[in-house]
Amino acid sequence: MRQTSRAAHQRDGASHRRIDERLVPRHFVTALLLLSAAITIGWVYHPVLGASAIWLDDQQYVTDNQLVLNPSAESVDRFLMEVLHPSTVAGYYQPLTMISLTLDAAAGGGPGHLRAFHRTNLGLHIINSVLVIVLLILLFDEPYTAAMIGILFGIHPLTVEPVAWITERKTLLATCFALASLIAYVRYTSVQALTIAGADRRTRSRFSISRGGGWYLGAVIGYTLALLSKPTVTTLPALFLLLDFWPLNRLGRGAILEKLPFLTIGLVAGTVTILSQQNTAFIQYPTAQSWPAVLLVVCYNIGFYLSKMVWPGHLLGFYLRPDYHSAAPLSVTNPMLMAGMIGTAILVLASSISLRWTRAFMTGWLFYLCALLPTLGVIRVATVIVSEKYGYFPSLGLLLVMGWLFARCWSLSRGLGVNGRLLQMAMCVSALTLGIAEAKGTRDYLAIWHDNDALYGYVHTHSPQAWFLQSGLGDQLVRSGDVAEAAAHYLQAEADEETAGSPPHAALQQNLGNVLYVLDRKDEAIRHYRRALAIEPTDVSTMDNLALALEGIGKADEAFAMFRDALRADPADAVANEAVGRALVAQENFQEAIAHFRAAIQSRPEFIDAHINLAQALQMTGQLDASIAEYRGALQLAPNDSRIRNNLAAALLDQGLINEAIVQLQEAVRLNPTDRDIQGNLREALARLPHDQHPHQ
Repeated sequence: MRQTSRAAHQRDGASHRRIDERLVPRHFVTALLLLSAAITIGWVYHPVLGASAIWLDDQQYVTDNQLVLNPSAESVDRFLMEVLHPSTVAGYYQPLTMISLTLDAAAGGGPGHLRAFHRTNLGLHIINSVLVIVLLILLFDEPYTAAMIGILFGIHPLTVEPVAWITERKTLLATCFALASLIAYVRYTSVQALTIAGADRRTRSRFSISRGGGWYLGAVIGYTLALLSKPTVTTLPALFLLLDFWPLNRLGRGAILEKLPFLTIGLVAGTVTILSQQNTAFIQYPTAQSWPAVLLVVCYNIGFYLSKMVWPGHLLGFYLRPDYHSAAPLSVTNPMLMAGMIGTAILVLASSISLRWTRAFMTGWLFYLCALLPTLGVIRVATVIVSEKYGYFPSLGLLLVMGWLFARCWSLSRGLGVNGRLLQMAMCVSALTLGIAEAKGTRDYLAIWHDNDALYGYVHTHSPQAWFLQSGLGDQLVRSGDVAEAAAHYLQAEADEETAGSPPHAALQQNLGNVLYVLDRKDEAIRHYRRALAIEPTDVSTMDNLALALEGIGKADEAFAMFRDALRADPADAVANEAVGRALVAQENFQEAIAHFRAAIQSRPEFIDAHINLAQALQMTGQLDASIAEYRGALQLAPNDSRIRNNLAAALLDQGLINEAIVQLQEAVRLNPTDRDIQGNLREALARLPHDQHPHQ
């Protein structure tokens, strides 16, 4: 009955479409609608190009990531090859995201030039909105209504976070490839349907991808690229099956067998995701809490995102757990969790009843649920339970239902004469009114994302006890040089983290150690470094910082042992190699010290102290030519460093190059006129000149 009804509706509007196409070619109309959608979304989102906010993990992904900020073939190679142990970003394997950020840096992007990153994010969002329109046209054959839905998606306030947050390039990129895969899959099914329309039943049930194989391959490639961007689209094969159920109406044994390659790819990607996340960051399995608690969180999440899609008010960017202030943390006595359970139950019941008339509502609901499944909290890879970005791709389930409803009404209106025109006009006015409201909400929310003061101030006002936010505020204050205020926020973050029941985070403890060390509270800094190391025992940067702090309070032997531990964990660690080299020089073990200094420079060519210490060690062993060459190399890195010029002058004097030594010392005096040692060295060098070469008074 449903298939016959759909075909009847298509026949009802066929003659009207033929008349329309005589006046304006259909492809031209579609292209014009897509262009109009892109321009509209671009206009609404244009302010994001001037945004300067650095939010949460933007530092890790962009502003502090040297592989991103220094684009090279080595950067690309490391992003691709570091599968189970990503070294620059703590978390799962996401090479395409990192490569795309690197390309933005190559195009001029950087910590003080964020426009390049925002430009790509906005471009991807516009492309995603256009792809939504194309998918809806392929499924429901109504360009006008598809354009309405695509624009409403594109300017919805819930999409602000993934566009304005630079790090969420991964969400936009993964969605782009996932939508392309969905479109390729729908085209593949269309080719198959046309090819076997006249075949017998036995042939129809046989699994074969030879018909439309190019589109099938495109779907596989799109799925793979999406997983390499962000693995939250792992459930895409299940979404293909849901489309087979409705509206493609082709679900059967052959359709299931078609998904085996996708399932294989998804299984591999899921395994890599879990292992890489487990090796480098936080992950929590369902066994860490009771199944009733997991179910409550799932129901809460389902209701949260649907409510924000329908009514995108009070968007925050950072949401506290619903049990944060509750005496019964994850219990049905919590009103928010109870509301989630009731809402989910009503949704399941309503969609089940709707199967008596249509498959649309059940499919849309299941599509939304399957797309949301990786971020529902069953396996947690983030400290937050909900985040607006998680609703970006799953909202497609709601868009499918809206697209079907709009297309059905538009198609029916064609056979109703004047009343049909009025219905179409009412639909356009409704979409326009809703679009204006969404555009205003999006512009208002974009203003909050414009800079750090606006964003952190807004979120802090609404979630003052969010530990992660306090930590982020501390990071921003460190950047601005207000270390004392940063320490206060880090300490507050530590207290809020404990209150929230979150597991302690090594990064927060290390940041606390860093600021306390700068504030000359070295004993406290050491305590926090030890806590960080207890959480992540193999973290080399924590070992280095702890060792430097121990060295700072005179515990040289313990510091040396810690640096040795760091080298065992990472033989290329520049800080540890330089420190061990210094200790070996003190022991007059110059040859081994030189080897460590060279290793430090190889890992970090711009490491000035390693260059200076290497040059001094070479000078002490009589390798004056090599020492002078090393000093000259260091001087190229830091031409205004008076100590390098002073040390270079000493080596030149040992070599008998008095005139050149004097030139270096004169420049050193100019750079640092109050340094009495440099002045004394200059007088000594001048005294060594032959009498006839002394400068005339």
